Amino acid sequence: MLMCCFKPQDDSDVLSSLVEPLADQINALKEKLRATDEQLQKCKECGHHQVKNSDKSATEQSSHVQLDATTSTNTSFESQKLFGCDMCSNYEAELVKEQKKTSDLQARVVACEKAAERHKEELLKEIGFRKEMEEKWNEKKEQHKQQVTELTRATECTEQDLKELRQHFNKVCSDMKINLGRLTHERENELHELLLKTHQELIMEKIGKEAAEQSVNTLQSEISLLKDRITNDQHERKGMEESLDLEIKSLRKQIDQLDKEKRKFLATHEKFVNAERSSQDILTDQKRKIEDLSETVKTLESQNSELKTRVSSLQQELHTTETVQKDLVRLSQSLQVRWQHEEDVEECPSCRTGFSSSRKKMHCRHCGQIFCGPCLSRTVMSGPNSRPSKVCDVCHTLLVKSSAPYFSEAPPTM
Repeated sequence: MLMCCFKPQDDSDVLSSLVEPLADQINALKEKLRATDEQLQKCKECGHHQVKNSDKSATEQSSHVQLDATTSTNTSFESQKLFGCDMCSNYEAELVKEQKKTSDLQARVVACEKAAERHKEELLKEIGFRKEMEEKWNEKKEQHKQQVTELTRATECTEQDLKELRQHFNKVCSDMKINLGRLTHERENELHELLLKTHQELIMEKIGKEAAEQSVNTLQSEISLLKDRITNDQHERKGMEESLDLEIKSLRKQIDQLDKEKRKFLATHEKFVNAERSSQDILTDQKRKIEDLSETVKTLESQNSELKTRVSSLQQELHTTETVQKDLVRLSQSLQVRWQHEEDVEECPSCRTGFSSSRKKMHCRHCGQIFCGPCLSRTVMSGPNSRPSKVCDVCHTLLVKSSAPYFSEAPPTM
């Protein structure tokens, strides 16, 4: 558009550069024409003067040579007259040529002047169009300034939200680390105490060796499972922290990209031809990126809630583990008995029903206690041949891992 505005001015400069040499040529031809005309007039005057002089010399001659003198005078007059006519015809031909050139140049000057007038009119129209476009450009410029201000404000708000989210995330991570370290330390201390106590009980109690060893193995497996679970949770937390760091870095890159695009958008204000088209694209892109940032913030919030849920579930599992450990301690205490003799027991320790001929005494194949038939209804596979053996409810809970904890409410009474 700027080239269109300056084109008429360039045409007028070209026309003026063409008209000025033509005017100079016309002036030079006019001067040459004047000089040629003067020479022609001089030649004509010289021809008339020579004719008069020859007539005077012819009358002064004598009569006896009058015929010869007249003949010679006529011959010289005719030769001079012919010479003068040839020069006049040449000058007239040159004069005609110069007049033709002059008329051609004048016609070209007239055409150039008309073209100059036409280009002046076009230049005036272009000047008016340029003023109108400048007014429109100024109006669009104010609109774009307002839009850029709004985008800058929105970007600052987004940066502030991201900063607050980052601070909240760092605080949550630090709290999780502190809680996890405290829980790990407490769990290790409790497990250490439990192992020491179990070891002492194994040394003191030889009769309940098999049950105690089984409980120790169970505890060790649970401890290893808990340690593995803690390790997995730590790895998962580390992975989530790394993913969150990557997302934060990507968000920073997006913010840098937004800053670059904002500077690029400000630079394009000087080019008013493509400003209107590019502004719409940039606004759309900015809105889309702001929406992407909002979605990212929502995703981070959902991940934060998931982390809180996982921490609560881990705490619940820890509480359940502590309960199971206490139950196992009570179980190990309750298993400190010998193989009971039938004459030492008068009633079933489980249902408190006295024995009779119909309710016979039966030993548990694991702990050695005596129970009635209904209370000794559970069986487990034992021995190399996997034979079914009747056991009590407590031993069944201890031997079958898939069973529910038996002593979660209260230990058995001896």
